[in-house]
Amino acid sequence: MPSAQMSDAPCPPPPPGPPREILDAMLKPGAKLPPMPPGGDAQMREYQKRHVEGLTRDFADLCRFKADNAALSKGAKPSTVFMGDSITEGWGAGDPALFSAGVIDRGIG
Repeated sequence: MPSAQMSDAPCPPPPPGPPREILDAMLKPGAKLPPMPPGGDAQMREYQKRHVEGLTRDFADLCRFKADNAALSKGAKPSTVFMGDSITEGWGAGDPALFSAGVIDRGIG
């Protein structure tokens, strides 16, 4: 792992996530993971590489919700904030309709 250092851009754009087919299967109880889609292995490796680089640059993960929080500051204030672990984080992908009308997801896996 590269050593941490100062950066002019501590919050780079987030890496693309895992292939959608894999993420959808992970969110269904008892579902078996489908085979990796074409190019999915490379996409997963790129995601993991960029995730590690991001943690090296921002080990406390302070940049994770920077853009989302900036968008919130321009609109209505949230009424409910879900905070938690990877399960809470997955709710946003599993049921996006839950996070509307002032309800936001701040789960961190």
